[in-house]
Amino acid sequence: MIYDQLKNLKKYKNFHPNLGLVIEYLENIDIDSLPLDWRYSLNENILFMIQDKKLNSVFTGEYEYHKKNIDLHIIIDGEETIAYGFGDITEIKEYSNKNDYGLVFSSRRQELYLSPKYFALFLPNEAHEPNRMTEKSKKVRKCIVKIAV
Repeated sequence: MIYDQLKNLKKYKNFHPNLGLVIEYLENIDIDSLPLDWRYSLNENILFMIQDKKLNSVFTGEYEYHKKNIDLHIIIDGEETIAYGFGDITEIKEYSNKNDYGLVFSSRRQELYLSPKYFALFLPNEAHEPNRMTEKSKKVRKCIVKIAV
């Protein structure tokens, strides 16, 4: 998991070849001006999505994970808390290869506070629970990028 300011994302360009392509693309667009529900496949390995999310008030302890993709969350407007799950992990919804999605329970969590121009990047198999409200925000607009590994 990587949590940082968006202006520092380019420091991670060599982390994975597809992440380098994502960073190069982001440098040439204005994500703030992209419309809701905008989707763009840069190639067969990279999908950009703009979403408005109503945030949940409580952490459920149910964390999603992916095996095929890095999950990059970039906040455009609003604020969000994302929990990173670690410790003892128990599967509660079997992983779907088709959807690249499964759910686990995690015995421990670290909360990440995301505001505009911040990002969180989750590697395959890293448990995370997005879309939790903050004191200031009940909804968020964000760019989610699915990056194949």
